[in-house]
Amino acid sequence: MTNEAELSNRSVGRAAIWATLANSVGQGLSLIMFLVMSRFVSPEDYGAVAIALILVEVCRQFGVDPPALAVLSKSEPTDRDFSTCFIMVMIYAVVVGLGLYLSAESIAWALGRPTVADALQPISLMLVFIALWRSHEAWLTRRMMFRALFFRMLAASFIGGAVGITLGVMDYGMWALVAQQLTFASVSVIAVWSATKWRPRLGLVWSELMEILRFSRPIAVGGAFNLLGKQSDVVIAGYFLGLERAGVYNGAKRLNLALQLMLNEALKQVALPSLARVSGDDDQMRAAFVKSLSMVSFIAVPIYLGVSAVSYDLVSLLFGEKWVDVGPILAIVAIASLFHAMEELIVMTFLAKDRPKWMMYFNSVSAITNIVVIAIAAPFGLETMAWAYTLRVMLFFPVVLGAALRLLEVSAWRGVGAMFGSLVAGVAMWLLVWWLHQHLADWHVALRLPALILAGVAGYLTFSAMVNRAVFAEARLILRQVAARAETAA
Repeated sequence: MTNEAELSNRSVGRAAIWATLANSVGQGLSLIMFLVMSRFVSPEDYGAVAIALILVEVCRQFGVDPPALAVLSKSEPTDRDFSTCFIMVMIYAVVVGLGLYLSAESIAWALGRPTVADALQPISLMLVFIALWRSHEAWLTRRMMFRALFFRMLAASFIGGAVGITLGVMDYGMWALVAQQLTFASVSVIAVWSATKWRPRLGLVWSELMEILRFSRPIAVGGAFNLLGKQSDVVIAGYFLGLERAGVYNGAKRLNLALQLMLNEALKQVALPSLARVSGDDDQMRAAFVKSLSMVSFIAVPIYLGVSAVSYDLVSLLFGEKWVDVGPILAIVAIASLFHAMEELIVMTFLAKDRPKWMMYFNSVSAITNIVVIAIAAPFGLETMAWAYTLRVMLFFPVVLGAALRLLEVSAWRGVGAMFGSLVAGVAMWLLVWWLHQHLADWHVALRLPALILAGVAGYLTFSAMVNRAVFAEARLILRQVAARAETAA
């Protein structure tokens, strides 16, 4: 049983640092591998593998992650809860993974892209690997043992990337990408099991199974719809525009996804246990939510709007001319990711307040509207698709935020005010970078990009000090505390 009372503020701070490192380093390595492999693998091969991975991820969101989140949301989960979770997800993964393998050719036929079957059949095995480590990851997460997860991510990313790059250089094309994903998943299993003292025990207790299922059902539906809402655009692009254009679109989203996973997943891993601890005290919950919203927006705004502002130079420098079409798409979808980052915090609030059905309802509506809007826009090209996706996200965000504010009984003025200063500073930063880009057009991209980044950072901090003083001061205080802890640890 977890000793929640013994988890001090200091341990939560260390957990936040390790969680951020795990996602940042892992996604950083994955991004580097992606950039290297893009020199050897065609956009068409990337498109086929991207569609296969999305199908596997939808299955994961529907039946692997929900039981783990249900156990994590308990105030005091037991080892028996984690064992029940393990058995549930393993049965699901074996059955569904086999179904994906057998139906791969039918799915590829429906999409009109035969190459997708070649990628989906081996990648369907990933669902079983994910199920093997997901309950153990939840056990470590509940105890905030993010250091072990950091080294798991490091090992899996490095070894998987090395395998993928080696095969890419040897001109194996799509199979290099498939091997990279399967290696990452298998190494994750070994690393997480090695770091976890707990071992699952066979046998199910009916009452515990039903309790997890009750909480998991809305999470499963909501999570699957959420993923469809965010990733259906790649599948739709493949159907209407071909795998090559889907690969280009996925290239933009892959860069964007690296940022999302580095930031959003770290926030999610720390936010859910932290919010769950204060969910019984309404005043503490309101204060924690508003403070978290202000800090998330303070961090997310410059990252995502900054990427949007420098996307053309970033893609040109990192990818080369073969992927130059990624730039305009990245500039657009990065804006959507800003709102997704803040939306992740709201979703964690729903779970902490025992409102999983709210998550299901919002994600379902979001996914359905997203699929409809993108399907209408897709025949008009990638940029039109990207704008349709981004505008839908921006218009839907106030609805989700309003529900969270009503649930917590926080005024709209207080909730919007938590983000307003950061958004104003971010827009001013974007305009500054855009203006500088026009005046530095004659510079070589290798010189212009660092200059724009430095100007953007300096501009955002300056604007924040002017219009967002309270949050700016709070961020400085947190940085000082983190630095002090680092010195103490050293």
